[in-house]
Parts: sequence; C-alpha cells; structure tokens
Amino acid sequence: MIKKLLLLSFIFSSSISLSYSQPGTNAIGNWVLDSLQRSDSLIIASSKIYQVTISPNSIQYQFGANICDAEIKLTSDSIHYEGVACTEICCNETGGNMYPYINYRGKYKVHNSNRLTIENQTGIFYLSRSNIR
Repeated sequence: MIKKLLLLSFIFSSSISLSYSQPGTNAIGNWVLDSLQRSDSLIIASSKIYQVTISPNSIQYQFGANICDAEIKLTSDSIHYEGVACTEICCNETGGNMYPYINYRGKYKVHNSNRLTIENQTGIFYLSRSNIR
C-alpha cells in the first residue's frame, strides 16, 4: 500500500512539474519587426523583411538577403547574447531602413501572446507574431 502511494505521489508530482512553462517560452516563435521607438524618433519598418525566430537557445534574424544567428540565454524577461554570425550575401542596402539599428538583446515583454517588445539602449523594438518561415 505504501509503495502504491509513493508511486502515485511521484507520478502526480512529475505531472505538476511538467505543467509549468520554462522561462521565456512565451517569447519563443516567429516574429516580424514592425517599428523601433528611439529617443528621438519612431522608425517604421520599410517592409516585412525583418523576420526573427527565437528558440530556447538561439535567435535567428533576417534583414534583406542576410541572416544572423546567435546562441542566447533566454530568461523570463530578457534576451542575452554576445557574438553574432551573419551571412554577407548582399549589400547592406537590402537590409532596409532598420538595418543599422538591429539589436534584439534586452528586456522583453509579450503582450496578448502576439506582440513582443524588446527594450535596450537602442530603443524599444515592436514585433508581431508571424506565421512566415
């Protein structure tokens, strides 16, 4: 009888721990950059070319023909990464008007599961959930 209770207790406690989401899981997914609020101006993305994919251990983002990847540390409210590896398929002009400002490190919030804001020294980045990839 005690063995059965211990087994049931273990199964129950295991299922409870699985129901909690890992830190940062609400930020995981595909996003598209809409705009950037800088201290002196609001920059609207010139097109939907700024695709961002956040996974538990990495971030991949695109501007024009070029793609960048980085290993990240994702917490419940921030994205941290150091080195970034980017392709150089084409010139920076294809990166559009946001290219010089791209920096997805910082404090983030997910709003209604479909809007992501990332705040850092560059400004506040506004992204929408995307089905593109």
